[in-house]
Amino acid sequence: MASYPLTSTPTQWDVFLSFRGIDTRHTFTDHLYTALHRTGIRTFRDNPELCSGEVISDTLLQVIQESKTYIVVFSKNYASSPWCLDELVEILNCYKTMQRLVIPVSFEEAFKKHHTRFSTDTLDKWRNALTMVGKLSGKVCMNMSEADIVNEIVDDILLKINPNILDVAKYPVGLDSRVKVITSMLSSGTQGVTKIGIYGMGGVGKTTLAKALYNQLLQGNFQGFSFLANVRETSGTTIGITSLQQQLINDVLKSKTIVQVHNVDQGTSIIRARISLIKVLVVIDDLEHHKQYESLVEPFDSGSLVIITTRHEELLDSVEVEPRYRFMVNELDNAESLTLFTRHAFRNTKPNKTLMVLTKEILRHAGGLPLALEVFGSYLYKRPEIGWQYFVEKLRQRITNSTIQQRLVISLDALESDDPMLKKMFLDIACFFIGRIKEDVVNIMETYYLYADHNIDILRKRSLLTINSKNQIGMHDLLRDIGREVSCNNSPDEPGKHSRLWASKDVFNVLKNHKGTEAIEGIIYNFDCMDTFSNLSFATEAFKRMSKLRFLHLSYLNITGSFEQKLEDLRWLQWYWCPLKYFPSEFHPQKLVVLELHGSTMTEMCLLKLTTTPDFTKLPHLETLVFEGCQSLVTVDISIGSLARLVSLNLGGCVNLTSLEDNICNLKALEVLNIQYCSSLKALPVELGNIESLKELNAEGLSIVRLPDSIGCLRKLVNLRLMYNKNLEILPHTICNLRALEVLNIGCCYSLTALPKNLADIESLKELDASSLSLSRLPDSIGYLSKLVELKLSSNFDLETLPDTIFNMRSLEILNISACERLETLPDQLWKIPRLRELVASTFPLLRNLPDIQSSQAALSLKRLDLSLNILSALPSGIDLLLNLEHLNLSHCHYLLSVPELPTKLKQIVACGCESLKKLPNLLNLKQLETLDLGNCSNLREIQGLKDLSSLLELFMQGCNSFFLKHTLADHLFQIYSGFEHHTAIYIRSREFPDWINESPYWIGQSSKFRSMMTLDLPANVSQNFLAMILCFQNLGTIQDHPIFYSVKNNTQDFTVEKSYISNYHEVQIVIVPKSIFPIRDGDDRVEISTTRGEIFGIHLLHETDIMMIDDYNQWRSEVETSGCTCPLWFLKKQ
Repeated sequence: MASYPLTSTPTQWDVFLSFRGIDTRHTFTDHLYTALHRTGIRTFRDNPELCSGEVISDTLLQVIQESKTYIVVFSKNYASSPWCLDELVEILNCYKTMQRLVIPVSFEEAFKKHHTRFSTDTLDKWRNALTMVGKLSGKVCMNMSEADIVNEIVDDILLKINPNILDVAKYPVGLDSRVKVITSMLSSGTQGVTKIGIYGMGGVGKTTLAKALYNQLLQGNFQGFSFLANVRETSGTTIGITSLQQQLINDVLKSKTIVQVHNVDQGTSIIRARISLIKVLVVIDDLEHHKQYESLVEPFDSGSLVIITTRHEELLDSVEVEPRYRFMVNELDNAESLTLFTRHAFRNTKPNKTLMVLTKEILRHAGGLPLALEVFGSYLYKRPEIGWQYFVEKLRQRITNSTIQQRLVISLDALESDDPMLKKMFLDIACFFIGRIKEDVVNIMETYYLYADHNIDILRKRSLLTINSKNQIGMHDLLRDIGREVSCNNSPDEPGKHSRLWASKDVFNVLKNHKGTEAIEGIIYNFDCMDTFSNLSFATEAFKRMSKLRFLHLSYLNITGSFEQKLEDLRWLQWYWCPLKYFPSEFHPQKLVVLELHGSTMTEMCLLKLTTTPDFTKLPHLETLVFEGCQSLVTVDISIGSLARLVSLNLGGCVNLTSLEDNICNLKALEVLNIQYCSSLKALPVELGNIESLKELNAEGLSIVRLPDSIGCLRKLVNLRLMYNKNLEILPHTICNLRALEVLNIGCCYSLTALPKNLADIESLKELDASSLSLSRLPDSIGYLSKLVELKLSSNFDLETLPDTIFNMRSLEILNISACERLETLPDQLWKIPRLRELVASTFPLLRNLPDIQSSQAALSLKRLDLSLNILSALPSGIDLLLNLEHLNLSHCHYLLSVPELPTKLKQIVACGCESLKKLPNLLNLKQLETLDLGNCSNLREIQGLKDLSSLLELFMQGCNSFFLKHTLADHLFQIYSGFEHHTAIYIRSREFPDWINESPYWIGQSSKFRSMMTLDLPANVSQNFLAMILCFQNLGTIQDHPIFYSVKNNTQDFTVEKSYISNYHEVQIVIVPKSIFPIRDGDDRVEISTTRGEIFGIHLLHETDIMMIDDYNQWRSEVETSGCTCPLWFLKKQ
């Protein structure tokens, strides 16, 4: 079984950058950090303030330990810094003990000066670290441009960070041995679907063990993966079950289009139809009853593995987990308990004797439960000795037979003694915010708490909550249950006395029967229109006694009556699908910070009927105001200008809003203004520039003709989005005063005919989308946008030339000039842009030639080149000088006659529809080529080197010349490809199918419009001279982005392919599966083939005798007979 390091993904950082600040902070490292950050890789780069002195801080040590990958930039002075060398020692410690990835970049040594300053032990430690890292493979910056090395590193990181891997545990004590026991259970083998049951008491580590096991099994031969966490909690409502079904479906199918599940029956049907033939690895975490299991687990394909965690062993009987596949998670033994506790309590320090004595007593009270050891240890970290004694005394005061929950409550009490607000925050999160994005929770919390972000970090460090790789807040179910129990205020059967209400039945009970009390601080009613209690009406009287209510979230509820209740402490009000037409004038909670009233643009849902906004003078503390989707809203009250603290205003989708009041410009604190698709809005306020703090303005899809000149006064504006302003005719010259602007999107402003002359004055601009305008020329100043990374100019149909200066942009990485139909020539400097990674220069009906590429000006960074839909007869000479080119698109260049020598790093060539193409260069040196698309190249007569493409995965040849194709397929191609170490797919038309394939005793075919399975019986000597399997499919799938799975099995092997592809009726896919990845042995008596979708499919076992037969067969089988058969009869001849 494949092995995977159990601690490979800590919770905080994808990459830790180790570098010498004075050497590279503002050059290479800054560029690398920006590139990593832009691709969504969470990268830690220390601040200069952290690196004062020569001793590395505990904070930085912790960050290193919580990082997945390390990039060490060995600059000239790296080894002269004690700080850097200490970092390196800790990095290599994580490399050795946790199998983390280390990528060294360059290396220069400056080590001797330390000999007189540090001890011999320290020097030896550093020397060993340098020696070890010198043996690791890395990146050398010689002979490569900086842009190349940065892009290569980013690509490597993206490949190595597996998004399916889960955070496990910071200190995985005792996990290895337990995982080995369970994996040994699987080694015995079983038929059908295997179910593993992991059971034990709460807090004993069932989920942690399941995560570690899941990570290790990810390397197995599964086609789909899903970890369904907190099933007991999530499935408490109808929408909870459907959300789990939706997660399972989308996790397994990995479709670009999210599959929506609206009810349980629909979800069950989709699982049965789409996943039942897929071999999956699924974890159902914290299963509580059999119905949850039935809703999620349909009969998966044979070889699937389902892992179930539960507190109830008897539940494993009802879901039919065999006794031999059950594992009871016991408490940690004394040694393991001591190890786990001390790692949390002492980290890298050594405890004194007094603390060790206290430690033994704490271990006795923790009872070997990992959760208790983690929570206790994290709380006591860096506490003085008296703090330890006080904590142990509290433990002693608990009765000896107290439950672990009662003991853990001590940690909550300790929170309150440190800071009462910490405990309140913990209870809020336990009741309301598990699974929410951290930033969203911080924004809500900050309406009531000071330093919310910092306090959440404290709770994380004390192991009371977690933050996963998706930045979602999590919490152990035992801690969650404790928090909710505490919130019940010792009145579990009287929800009106609870401090927080989160369960729909409790909300219903309290609001219907007016049982609310001043104890209630928060209500979250978060269900859709399918919920049992939704679409109900309650009286405002129900809130009368809730004087301490801070948070209120409602969905699909109607509240009637007078809103005179003061709710003086209300800070956050969010109301989805609010049915009110007018905001009640008598409702003005003075401390309200966030007001969100969301409507809907979906006709099947109730639209928000609000026509006007409230009098904002009575809501002076508002910081966030949302009226998104209020389609009936016509005006915004003039009092909005009084909101001195307003930071975010969202009016997006208010399609009947006709104007913005001028005094909106008085909002000095406003940072985000969203008015997108307010399609009736014809003008922006004249004094818009007075909103001096504005950083983001989203004004897409309006009906404005021009922007106010004052927009140039928005000195802090970073993001300006003006797409789809179809009537916008001009940009004011003052827009060039926006020195902080980084993103300017004016795409699809069809009436815009010119860009400002002084465009280069927007000195921070990184992204400019000026596609689908009516530009006839570009200002010369565009070439001086020194920080511009992405420039889109596509579909400017009147653009005749590009200024020479455009190619001076030293930071430009992406350039799209496609469909600029009047362009007849491109500047010679096209290939000189130093960091260009992607060039889209397609669809030029007048462009007959491209400038040649000289060795002195070749764009060494270029990886993608799209020249499709052009009238070129030849490619520019010197294209082989684009040494790092990986993707070349020449599709539908109908006049292209030939292709010159190509760069050797190409992975993809798309030349489909090049009808005049007669010759390709010798492909012999394209050792990395994975896709070659020559579909409908009807005049192509030769492909030299085709048999040498050892990395080829896909070959498209449908619609090629029949004689040429027959010759190509007959020229021992199948024999050669059967010797590769991977499968290869060939696409042809049905009439071009090689007849010898189905003229064989080792052939079977079947026709079906639904998912199918068939069996080929094998003779006893089948392995003799066996080369490969040939799988044949026709009309596989007609819906884009819906994955198609097909698999082949024998007694000992399982081969599976996932392919998302649209094909026409006459197209055939032939997949060559070599014996190196699917061997046939004499003991195998049959082969089974199954597919989720397809009308016709078949299988052929290729032997050496077939190769000899091909030449003889093609001599008497004429081209006329072959091409005349347009029906796919080849599938039905031998059955």
